[in-house]
Amino acid sequence: MNRFGLWRNIWVIVISFASCDFEMDNDETNPPIARVHDSYLYYSDLEGIASSSGLAGDSTDIAEGYVNTWIKRQLLFQKAEEEVRTNLNEVEERTENYKYELILYAFQKQYIEDNLDTIVRQDEIEKYYEQHIESFLLRQNIVRGKFVKILFKDAKKEDVMKWIASKNAEDEQKLKAHCIMQADQYVLDTKKWIDADHISHSTPFADFASASKLRSKRLIIKQDASYIYILRIDDYKLKGTVAPVDYVKKMITDIIISKRKVELKQMLEERIFLEANQNKDYEIFR
Repeated sequence: MNRFGLWRNIWVIVISFASCDFEMDNDETNPPIARVHDSYLYYSDLEGIASSSGLAGDSTDIAEGYVNTWIKRQLLFQKAEEEVRTNLNEVEERTENYKYELILYAFQKQYIEDNLDTIVRQDEIEKYYEQHIESFLLRQNIVRGKFVKILFKDAKKEDVMKWIASKNAEDEQKLKAHCIMQADQYVLDTKKWIDADHISHSTPFADFASASKLRSKRLIIKQDASYIYILRIDDYKLKGTVAPVDYVKKMITDIIISKRKVELKQMLEERIFLEANQNKDYEIFR
């Protein structure tokens, strides 16, 4: 029988078995399909694998690939057993430890997901900020204000310059509407702190991020062949000074939630230990 005929028959048998309700528990209904030394692969091992495809040709390829992979893995593993000088007791111990760690991790993860409070109040953030304020020194200059990048040929560029400098609510709405439709890049949230170096690197403001420029400027306008860049500075903080609490809010939130996770794990361990102690589920022999 040629190779295609062999695998065609394998596929037909596997599909036939996959459609049956009975268990294949003897050699007549579940003959071996491959052997590597004393290890055997049976037709039942291919059930649900070759039949997963709707096409006979695809299923034949899947079945053949599975058998070839099984043979290679068995040969490699059995050769490793022959060649590698491994302490089987050590392997079993490591396997048991790994199983223990996996089960423990899954248990703790589920417990934390079910019990973790992810809401961090503003007063908690501020309290942590005040207690660890020396940990929040800025590594770069930051600014708060508005930034807009528009095309040089924008018909309303003069209005944009006026709107961005204005603090009038109506002008702010006009600026926002125009930016949504026309601006290539913009930041209009005046409560958001922006990394000054980031703006400097993506605009013609080569020396914008320097302390002297930040101290002396409140409205900066630059242009190149294609764009106009407009920056309004409402506030700034210099590198080496303490970061505003709003700038590190997310960092503090993540720290507090991480601490809660650790506390939950400790509480879980203590609860289980206390229950076991009360129920006399363990004892120490002296």
